[in-house]
Amino acid sequence: MKIKLIIFLVIFSLFSFSQQPKWDVGYIYFDESDPETYLSNIDGPIADEVLVVINGNRYSKLNKYRKYPVKDLLVFRIYDEIFTYDKNQKHTTDTLSASLLDDIPFLGDEFIKENSWNLGKSGMFKKLYIIEKFSQDKIIRTQVRWVYVTQ
Repeated sequence: MKIKLIIFLVIFSLFSFSQQPKWDVGYIYFDESDPETYLSNIDGPIADEVLVVINGNRYSKLNKYRKYPVKDLLVFRIYDEIFTYDKNQKHTTDTLSASLLDDIPFLGDEFIKENSWNLGKSGMFKKLYIIEKFSQDKIIRTQVRWVYVTQ
């Protein structure tokens, strides 16, 4: 009887804890030229200009969209959220026609903000893409992973 219970619990655990993506594909528009800024309380090299200190927390003015390389990663930041393209994984990058922009269902800022503390956000989508306008007639589609970071 105990063996059957143990087997049941093991199988139940495997099914319960296996994370199935909620959606197949997600698209996020990324516009590094957008002048929108926000106040962030992140410390470190990206937050070198302290604007104000409130209750001991330092706040810096940052651009909404930021992109920079870190070793084999290309890091995309939208607000304080981190999305990474890993050259060593099976992530893909494609150049596509800009005419596709009108047909892409982008995830909005609200979706990103609402899921910022979601521990399972890296597994919410089977594939997640950052879309950047490269030129008047071309866009770049970069497969990324949404990274959970503690502050």
